[in-house]
Formats: sequence, C-alpha cells, structure tokens
Amino acid sequence: MAVVALTGATGFIGRATASTLVAAGHQVRALVRSAEAAGTMRALGAVPVRGDLAQPERLHELVRGADAVVHCAGCVRGASYADFETVNVDGSAHVFGAARQAGCPVLALSSLAARQPELSDYALSKRAMECLLTDADAPTPALVLRPPAVYGPGDREIAPLFEAMGRGVAPIPGRARARLSLLHVQDLAEAITAWVNGGACAAGVYEIHDGHEGGYRWADIVAVAARLRGAPIRRVPVPRLALAATASLNARLARVFGYAPMLTPGKLRELRYPDWVADNRGVSQALDWQPRIGLDRGLQTTCDWAAGAAPAGSANGIQYEQSLRRNLRPSSRVARAVRSRREHDRTIDTAGGRSGSGLGSGHGSAYGVGGSSGHVDSDELPAGRRNDERSGQGDGRGGHRLSLFDKFDPIAKVRGEIEASGIDPLGVPIERVISATEGVIGGRRTILAGTNNYLGLTFDETCVEAAVAAVRQHGTGTTGSRMANGSYDGHMALEAELAAFYGVGHCVVFSTGYQANLGMLAALAGPRDTVMLDADCHASIYDGLKLGGAKTLLFKHNDPADLDKRLGRLGETASQTLVVVEGIYSMLGDTAPLADLVAVVQKHGAAIMVDEAHSMGIVGRYGRGVVEAAGVLDDVDFIVGTFSKSLGAAGGFCVSRHAELDMIRYASRPYIFTASPVPSVIASVRAALVRLRDDRSLRERIWRNAQRLHRGLKREGFVLGAEPGPVVAAIFESRDTALHFWQGLLERGVYVNLMLPPATPGGKCLVRASLSAAHTPEQIDHIIAAFAELGAPRAVSHG
Repeated sequence: MAVVALTGATGFIGRATASTLVAAGHQVRALVRSAEAAGTMRALGAVPVRGDLAQPERLHELVRGADAVVHCAGCVRGASYADFETVNVDGSAHVFGAARQAGCPVLALSSLAARQPELSDYALSKRAMECLLTDADAPTPALVLRPPAVYGPGDREIAPLFEAMGRGVAPIPGRARARLSLLHVQDLAEAITAWVNGGACAAGVYEIHDGHEGGYRWADIVAVAARLRGAPIRRVPVPRLALAATASLNARLARVFGYAPMLTPGKLRELRYPDWVADNRGVSQALDWQPRIGLDRGLQTTCDWAAGAAPAGSANGIQYEQSLRRNLRPSSRVARAVRSRREHDRTIDTAGGRSGSGLGSGHGSAYGVGGSSGHVDSDELPAGRRNDERSGQGDGRGGHRLSLFDKFDPIAKVRGEIEASGIDPLGVPIERVISATEGVIGGRRTILAGTNNYLGLTFDETCVEAAVAAVRQHGTGTTGSRMANGSYDGHMALEAELAAFYGVGHCVVFSTGYQANLGMLAALAGPRDTVMLDADCHASIYDGLKLGGAKTLLFKHNDPADLDKRLGRLGETASQTLVVVEGIYSMLGDTAPLADLVAVVQKHGAAIMVDEAHSMGIVGRYGRGVVEAAGVLDDVDFIVGTFSKSLGAAGGFCVSRHAELDMIRYASRPYIFTASPVPSVIASVRAALVRLRDDRSLRERIWRNAQRLHRGLKREGFVLGAEPGPVVAAIFESRDTALHFWQGLLERGVYVNLMLPPATPGGKCLVRASLSAAHTPEQIDHIIAAFAELGAPRAVSHG
C-alpha cells in the first residue's frame, strides 16, 4: 500500500482517481478546501487535508509521509491568462516544491491542449505547468499525462449535450470532419493508479486515449448515442460566426461582472481545431496499462449517471431528469440487445465508488481524520448508479427509485462488501442485558466491553429505583419542550446540582449529549463569530458550528503550538474567538494537553469550551474531568458533558461561570424545539451524580481495569492508540483484518467496538474496548486471553 497525496480530489477526475486508488488498497490524502468537501472524501475512503494550492504550508502537510503525489487540480475556466496562471502555474509550482522537499515523485495531469499552446490561455498555462517539471529543482521522477476530452459519470459539463441528444438533437460545435480522441474517466483513474502500483517510477510526457486509434468524428459519437437511445439523433452544426460572437460577448461580460466563462475565443479555437487525436503507444508501455472502456460502454455508463443528474442551477430539474430517463436511457429493444453482454461486463460505478466504511460513532473531523460531519448533500456525492440493471428505474415492480437515495450508493457498496464477508458488526443485537458488563449475543453469554458504561451505573440499584419511582410519579414522558410544558422540578434540580458539582453558577440540560454540543454551538457561534477547534473533535461539534454558520478554523490535534500559531494569525480577532476541544477523544482514547491549550487561549484572550463526554466521572479528584485534573477548571468558559457514559442514562448538559449562559435557552433551536428528557432519566442521572460524587472507589476500579487491560494487550504485542484510560483501542492494518478479529472476539464471548475509516483518525482500523468499573479482574483477563488467542497483527504502524 502506498500513501498518495492527491490534489483536485473533489473534481470530476480527482474524485474518480481517489476512489480508484482507495479501491486498489492505497491510502489517499486529499487536499480539500471546505468541510463539505472533506465529508465527500471521507465517504470515498480518503483522508482529507484542509487547504488549497495557495497555501504552501498546507501542501507540505499534505505530502508529509507520502510515497507519491498525484496533481489533478486545475483551472478550466477563465477570462484571461492570469485566471489560469494562478492555479495551473503558480499553484502547481507550490505543489511541485512541496513534493521536491518531501522527496516524492509526481504525476501531473495536463491536457492534450498543451500540445498547441498558441490556441488558448488555458492551453498555454498547461504547457507552462509542464515546463515547471523540466527545471533543475523539479521533483523526480515526474510523469505528465496529456488526456484528450475526458467524459464519464460525474462530468456535469456535458449534461446540456445529453439533454439535447435526449431530445433528438446533437449540436456540433466543431468542424464536421475534425477528429478527436476521447478517454473515459475510469480509464484515466486506472492509468494513474497503474503509475502508483508500479512504484511511481515512470517519467516523461505522454498522451493517452481510450484505445480507438485515429480518434472519432462527431458523427461517430452521435451514432453511438443514437444506438443507445434507440432512436435517431439529428446533427446540427453550430455556425462558426454565431459561436465566435457568443464567445466574444461572453469574454467581455466576464471581465465586467467578474465571473469565469467557459466559452471564450480561446476555447472556441480549441473546439474548432481539426486534430485532437492522441497517441497511446508510449503510455501503455510506461505504465503497464491498457484502456478498458470503449465509446459504447463509456457512453452507456455516462447515460446511466446522467439519467438522474440535473444541471447545477437548473430551475426545472425534475423535467430535466424525466427527459433524460425517457430519452437517453436505451429503448427496450436496445436494452435487450446489450443485456446479455452486461451480465459479463458490469458497468463501472465511477461516480459513487467508495472503499472504506464509516462504522462506529465517528468524530466528524474535517482536518484529515474522522467521520462524516453528519450532512451529505446531493452534489457532495454524485448520483452513482446501481450495477443491477435498475438504474433510475425503481425496483422492477413499476416503482421509481428516488434519486434522493443515490448519494448513499457508496455507503451501500461498502455495507454490501462487509455483509458479503459474513460479518455484520452493525447487525448484532444484544438479546438480553444481564448486568452492566454482561449480555446475551447470539444465544451466548458475552462480556460487554464496548458500551461506554464507564462507572457501571446502568444497573445500580439506587439509580434503577429512582427511575422506577419517577415513572410512577410523573409518567413515561414530558411530551413537551423545556420552553413549553417540559420543565419539571427534577430538571431544575439537576441543573442546580450539576452547577454545584462543577463549582460554577449556571447549567443548561439538553435531551442528548449530541444536542448539548449542537444546541450550544449553533446558538453561541453565529456567522460573525470565529471558532478554532481541534481537528479530531466529535461530529456533534462540527454540526453545531455548521448550523450556526460560524467561521470555523482547525488546529492540529492536541498541538498547543499549532493553536498558538493559528490564533496569532487572527490578530485582534483572536480575542473574539472560541476554541473548542475535548478532554478525552473517543476513538483512540487520547487525552488533551489541556493546561497547555488553556495557556495559549489565555495568551490570546480567547474563550474555550471543553467537551468532557468521555472523561466526566473518570478523570480528576472528584470526577469533574480533564479540566479538574489539569487544574484549569476555573479558566474554562464552557464545559459540555453527557449522561450516556459515566452516568449511565441519556442526555447532556453545559455548565459555565457566565451568567449569560441562560440566554441559550431562548436562542438554541435544538433546545427549544425538542421534547425534554423524560422524568425517569432525570431521576436516574441525579442518583448517579450522587454516586459519582461520593464514591471514589468507582474511579479507582475503572483505572485499575484500564491499566490491567492496557498492560495485558501491550504484553501480547498489540499496538494501542493511547496511554491507559477508559478507552483502549488496538490498531489494525486493514479493514479485513480488523473485521475478522472483531468477529473472533465475539465468538470468544467478548463484545467490543469495530471502528473503520473514514470514521477514525488518520484512517486507522480500530478494535476498541471501553471499560467499566463494574468489570471484574477475571473478565479483564478473559478479554486479554481472547485477544491473545487471536494474535496481534503484524507490521502495524502507529502514527
């Protein structure tokens, strides 16, 4: 497996490349500019790194530890050479400089247009990029690929052409006798992957195409489309003068209004050029690669995708989609003719490919690790079509498959792969819970070591009796929000008790721990505010910031120096910034260096919020969390916690020394519009808080158990994610290894959590145990013995 640094990963070609590299077993580190793009990359199984081509420091972070750099980023629209130069030349220079310093070979994606740099500013900028790799200080080896027109699922630039052909008309912008080569995006992605598979040793400048020697005429392309459509398509040449006038006007308007046009005089000269035929001979030898997708099959996969893809900004997307489904899909006659071939030659799902699963809770980081931030837009994951002959045609019973579900195709693919292995970590019900540490799974008595029941209070007699009494006194629910009829005496009392427990004056209780972060940050940090958060923070934190619209910046995980540097760059804004971190991070169980982080926050006059979900009740003399253990309880502005871990119930809270915290009740939509916690939960939490406060033996027992398990697994050769703590995560080198190890533990009577990329930091595969004060030494020894019987994986690297 190689580690590949990839630019342009969220583009049409880059996304296919990322998916194909991941499917080939490589680790992809993808440069992205937004949290949404980071979510897209995680869904494909890649590790996102936030930044852009104008940030050399982020590029150095991207390539650090990489075995190869694939540079797919490029600008294809612009009103002047300067527009193209910024990305295609200056940005490329930054990428190549970072690669050279890291000693990485480079594959740079150019264009066949670079063969004729005099035609357009775009072509000239691509040739200039190629020249950068001939300099004395260029990275070596360096390979340049010059693809012709690239098409396939996900390319929205061609959607208008398909719409027109769906209506039986094919506008021809170029010369009727001109010839051009084509290349399906999946073949290009596989050529790039072949370079990586071959050790990234090939160098030189190579043209590349789909294997059809001599290229195609426009008539050839239209003929294939008509055959797939099952009806004739009329070719309509677009007059040269009309195109020239449109291009000239478009360029002038672009300069006036400041947008990036597609059709310009330069682009028109490219379209009208008579010979865009590429030569494949050199690249096939250099890469040990051959194209697999001809025009018939390529257009079919593109039609399958386009059948559900309305163009961006379309005001009539529904009609557009129906038109494509009706007209571009093959007629029944053509479908019958090609169906038998498809059985042996399945359509490649380029647009929706994903390798890697988001199993586990996922912490939602957008810095380069973690799970989805919780929201997937239709244009984040393009509409990958199913490979079951039902694309866009419902379930075969006359129904209609909603395109809304298309975005989940990558997830469904991975889910299917896992199910095919015979192991289903998401489909394992606990048939009966015997105690805080034991249950029945698959008819077998099983040790529960993956429940976050840190203090073992779910079966505590005092907590259970308090819950039962509350049900009898107050009923099963409140049926209303805290702002309506949902505030009972118990809610008020719990808020006062939590505030007193932390020694602060104010507390707000939420219905879930997730909503505590969501509700606090959505109300506290609005569009005019800046928030700086640790890159490994939980998904609920990211979602709260997204809901509130705050400007969100990230610093490196558990790195006070990086926080200091980034706050320093903000100038006066730093004093108006909220910093958000966690006490103990849920995936690896590592602890934040909170004293150092708070010192940096105070240096810049910022505010800080600490999520103590996995440390409350466990860390600190009185169980107040890392804030107490680090001696910074009085210096933290907001502490968020949950009732679903140490307190053995459900719900969440925020405490603060700021009297203005009470205003959250009137501004937080997740607080205002959610039914309040049920009385039985409030009662059991109040009882658990008393146990936590008064019984130090609970904390002593969980730490003894944590140290016992950590010591035993280290002795057996397992690589663990952090120092001893309530979360003990063993690191595995591959998904399959982790899956079968998890299943092996279950068969030996041990239930733990399986955590896989992209829900994990750094793309690690984890088998994660969460311990309880209720575990006995004998149970801990049984867990160690089960791990030892299966054996530690070999050649696992940590870092």
